[in-house]
Amino acid sequence: MGISVSLLQDSAEMLLWYIVKKLNVLIPPKEGFVKVLDKIDKDYGGVDFKPQIIELNNARVNFKHYGNLPSLVDMEKFITGTHAFLKSNAQKLGVSFDAISMADFIKNERIRNRIKNSEIKLQAEEYQDALIETSIAFDDLESDAKAKIREKHLNVDKIGDAYEVWPKDCWDDARQFTHSLQEIIDELVTRNALSNLGYSPDYILAIKKKGFNVFVSDSGKICEVLNTGHSDLSKENIMTMNSLIIELAMRLY
Repeated sequence: MGISVSLLQDSAEMLLWYIVKKLNVLIPPKEGFVKVLDKIDKDYGGVDFKPQIIELNNARVNFKHYGNLPSLVDMEKFITGTHAFLKSNAQKLGVSFDAISMADFIKNERIRNRIKNSEIKLQAEEYQDALIETSIAFDDLESDAKAKIREKHLNVDKIGDAYEVWPKDCWDDARQFTHSLQEIIDELVTRNALSNLGYSPDYILAIKKKGFNVFVSDSGKICEVLNTGHSDLSKENIMTMNSLIIELAMRLY
């Protein structure tokens, strides 16, 4: 709880210093958090939900300097107050706090837009549509990761058609062999690609399995959506999947 209070206060302080820079507020060196808050509140149009943030800061000081843990019953109040502070004061600067997302750091536009769409659907409690967007993003991410491996080994996709090197009367058996070999190589490419993203391939694929199998046309139209048998429409699962995709995408691109 003490760490949670510290992180909440850190988020409020980050916005406060953004306001300082945005409004070009002159602050003396090593000025404390409360004095900066008071100055902006007095001279630069006021600070909304100031009492809530001062109470939060007092809880942080009591934890950090005196080892006093905040009460569990106060945590919901601190979370609600901090969110209100961030949302209202960011809006004064023309920034929609609820629209800010770690997905904004994804360099790949396709993946970024899918995750942003998923987050919008999630806020509207349209969980199936949210999971569809997330699943497509996961598929695109995996495809791009495998494409990087294939760029280094240009001939790996041609093995399945290599049955023609055998005599023609052996093509049926040769085709079965080369296609089986291609499947093995495809699996190795997948695991190699995912292992480069910082987690075990088994972990990534287990999380991915909680989405849908979504078939998308070349024009971007969703043709079919299938349950994997492990698909999970819960808000918690979709948020977990989105967080993982964002992390993996920031490593890949």
